[in-house]
Order: sequence, then C-alpha cells, then structure tokens
Amino acid sequence: MRRTPLRRYKGFGRPKFGNVETKVLGILFRSKLEANHALYLESERQKGRIKGWRYEVPIALHAKGGGKVGDYIVDFEVDMGDYKEWHEVKGMWTDLARWKVKHCRLEYNRIVRIIKN
Repeated sequence: MRRTPLRRYKGFGRPKFGNVETKVLGILFRSKLEANHALYLESERQKGRIKGWRYEVPIALHAKGGGKVGDYIVDFEVDMGDYKEWHEVKGMWTDLARWKVKHCRLEYNRIVRIIKN
C-alpha cells in the first residue's frame, strides 16, 4: 500500500535555528515566540483592540519594473479596523529577512512591526 503525503506529515521539517514548533489555538506555529505572539493577538482581539489576525500570509514581491521577484510569507497580518499591519516575529535575523522586510515596507507602504526575542 502506498502512503499518502498526509500520513507522512510530521511538522514543518528540521528547524534552521533550533526553534521548537508549538501548537496553540489549534494552529501549529513554527516557534514558541510566534505562538506567544498569537496568544497576545488573540487576547487583544477578545478585548476589542484589534478586529482580527491571520497567520502566515503570502505577499508577492515585485521589482521596480513590475516583474515578480519572489514571495514573502509574513508571520501575522493584523486587522486594526481602519488599516492593517504586518507583524514579523524574529528570534534570529538574517540578511535575506532584513531585505524582505525593507522591500515590503517600500512596496506596500504598510507598517511592518518587528517582534524580537
């Protein structure tokens, strides 16, 4: 009998920086830091300070000429009511992450909050 990919799924794979996958609110997060931030956002939503939030939202990045350069998956998209913010949770910064965050800020003119460890 052939196994389906669903049966073999055991998580996101080997973590690059030693992060520990954590399941909170029925969602498997890539790190404890992201899970804690999700709990914070959920408490803010229940208090009525934010309208809602989404986890791992894909964003297309484009060059100045208009061609697509790649994709960026922002950790959290937070709906503040009249505008939306992106929250990027980082325990370890890389040069590529810095470039992508800077590119997102310039291209989409949206607030990108960095939550550091």
